[in-house]
Amino acid sequence: DASSNPEPMFTARDSSSKVQSITERVQVGHDKQGRVMVYFGTGTYYQVGDNSVPSNPTIETFYGILDTGANVSGRANLLQQTILDEQTFNGTPVRITSDNSSTGLDSTKQGWYLDLYYKDSSGTVTNKGERSVSDAVLNGGRIIFTTLIPEGSACEYGGDSWLMELDASTGSRLTDESPFDLDGNNKIDDSDLVTYTDTDGKEHVVAVSGKKSNVGIIKTPGIISAGEIQYKYYSGSTGKIGATTESAGTSSGGRLSWQQLLPTGG
Repeated sequence: DASSNPEPMFTARDSSSKVQSITERVQVGHDKQGRVMVYFGTGTYYQVGDNSVPSNPTIETFYGILDTGANVSGRANLLQQTILDEQTFNGTPVRITSDNSSTGLDSTKQGWYLDLYYKDSSGTVTNKGERSVSDAVLNGGRIIFTTLIPEGSACEYGGDSWLMELDASTGSRLTDESPFDLDGNNKIDDSDLVTYTDTDGKEHVVAVSGKKSNVGIIKTPGIISAGEIQYKYYSGSTGKIGATTESAGTSSGGRLSWQQLLPTGG
C-alpha cells in the first residue's frame, strides 16, 4: 500500500485469529496464470521450547497470497486446501491433499492456504506441532516446501519433515501427474498414483502431495533438472543425505544454474 497510511498486505492468523509467526523468507513469483503471488509458511524453530510439542500445539499454515496491491483482510478471502489422508506407499509415508478449485481461483479469492494438520474421515484432528520454517521454491508451476515436526519432548532431539509439492496457483494437489516417483522405476506414470477413499466412501486414484523424509528434519532441497525428470537432494538431521526422483512440472521455473564469465586480457 503506497498511501500515507500503509497497511500490511496480509497478517497471518489461524482459525482462532491468533497471529502466526513467519520466520522464513517469502518466495515471490508468477504462477502459471502470470499473476504475482507471495508464498510463505508459518512457525518458529529457534525459541526456547520450540523443540517440544505441547498438548495443544498451535496450528501453523502455508499460504499463497495474490499480490494485487490491495490488503488481504484474512483467511475468509482465501481458498482453503486441507490434508485429507496419510498412508504408506511402497514403504514410504505419503500425504494426500484436496484439489479445491483446481482449475484456478475465482474472483472472490485472493490466494489460498493449507493448515498443517491432518483430519481423518471421522473428524479426529492430528496436530503434531508441524510448521514451515525453511524457504519455499517456486518451480515448474508448483510451490515446493518442507515442513518440520519436532520429536515431541524437550529432552529428545531430532524430528521429522514432509516434502510438499502443490499447484502454485491454487494450492491444490496436482491433477496432471504425480510429483514423485513413488515406485522407484525412475519414471513418472500411473503406477505412482494412490487410491484415496473420501468421506462418502468413494474411491479416487490421485497424485500425492507430500512425501515424508527418511533422513529426519530437512530444509529446502537442492534441485537438479534432467528434462522431464528432476532430482531433489536434501541433508537430514540424522546426518544422512536424502534424495527423490520427481516430475519436472510444466515450465522451467527459472534458471537452476549459473556460470561466471571472467574478462580476458587487461
